[in-house]
Amino acid sequence: MIEHVHEPRNFLKSVKRLLKEGGLVYIDTPNISSYGAKIFKKYWRGIEAPRHLVLFNHSSLEHLLKECGFVDVEIKRRMDVQKGMYYSSKTLSTNSKQNVSIFSFINILLMRMPFIKTNKLEFITLTARKSIF
Repeated sequence: MIEHVHEPRNFLKSVKRLLKEGGLVYIDTPNISSYGAKIFKKYWRGIEAPRHLVLFNHSSLEHLLKECGFVDVEIKRRMDVQKGMYYSSKTLSTNSKQNVSIFSFINILLMRMPFIKTNKLEFITLTARKSIF
């Protein structure tokens, strides 16, 4: 839900304050550096304006977490949202009469999903820990 808050830094500091020492936070948020974001641009499903206020990529979110004092940031590879994100983006762009020639590329991409780099997946999924000391 971090993409829905006005001040993610303050939000993460509050989360950290509420966690016990060694407590774990799980974050799952759209990835602005994903292949889908690059292909679909303003029709990418992850934008969801005005509901999504801030979008991250892996490095910006990891940097923010560390800046807020979290440790042991661990990136997860979550594949289950890929197809839904592509198909929703395709629908948005088709309804807006975007050139549909890229969709053969999308179908190829969908078939090769296991080979997509983690930092290019549609969602950033990670865990981070509140330090013990």
